Amino acid sequence: MTVTQVKRTRAGEFRVLDEGGHVVVERLRVARSHWQRFRGLMLRKDFPADEGILFPGGDIHGFFMRFPLDLLFVNDEGVILKVVRGMKPWRIARTVRGARGVIELKARPDAAYAVGQRLRFEPRT
Repeated sequence: MTVTQVKRTRAGEFRVLDEGGHVVVERLRVARSHWQRFRGLMLRKDFPADEGILFPGGDIHGFFMRFPLDLLFVNDEGVILKVVRGMKPWRIARTVRGARGVIELKARPDAAYAVGQRLRFEPRT
């Protein structure tokens, strides 16, 4: 599935896999509504390491966040264009040209995602 298809489908959650079939995100939700995009992870005390949120392309902020984030800027084919590791609360990350979505994850220093890596989105059943 492309990022555009993921954003348009009604599936509630997705599993994100890398090219080798390894799980990058076990439970990915899509921030579809204006409120979901605005709220994101603000004011949450914690966020499970196996979960993530996909936002439509754009700037990402860490206002009112309580923990650092990893951000994966992806194009429509799911190729990672930029990785921001450990973005601290109260910071802003600007989008990159060609990005169609941003995956927000709880910061994981040992994660193996990298620029150029292709991600695959599968609906969770």
